[in-house]
Amino acid sequence: MAAELTSEERHAHTEWLESNGASGQRLDKKDADLAGIDLTGRTLEKAVFAGANLSKAVLVGTDFSGADFTGANLSGADCDGGEFDGATLDGANFDGASLSGCQLDGASLVKTSLIGTKLQAATFTGANLSGANFTNADLDGANFTGAKQDGIKLDGASIIDLRGLA
Repeated sequence: MAAELTSEERHAHTEWLESNGASGQRLDKKDADLAGIDLTGRTLEKAVFAGANLSKAVLVGTDFSGADFTGANLSGADCDGGEFDGATLDGANFDGASLSGCQLDGASLVKTSLIGTKLQAATFTGANLSGANFTNADLDGANFTGAKQDGIKLDGASIIDLRGLA
């Protein structure tokens, strides 16, 4: 059986978001095994996925703005068109994932591994990319404008029309 979120969890999180934390419950899947889960098009702003296994998950068009993915495994995940604005992705593993067209503006990707990741037209405006590893990634048309880029690795990366590279 594939991993899933219960309707109770989804409703409690929606209520928590809509009430600004006054009622409902923040979705907390810290260290959960959610490999292969399909969360296409969901709104999961500010949810907690720290240390979770979301390898090969389908997260197309999902809104994870302000969510916490510290140390999470998203290797091979399909996140195309997702929103990760202001999310914490420090130390996460996105190796071989697809994040084409994703918004990661203001996100923190300190020491995040993005080896061989597809990031065409992704935006990282104002993000913290310190120590991020983009080895062999496809960054064609991506935007790094205003992003902190200390110690990033771009070995073998495709950077055609990459904007804002320091």
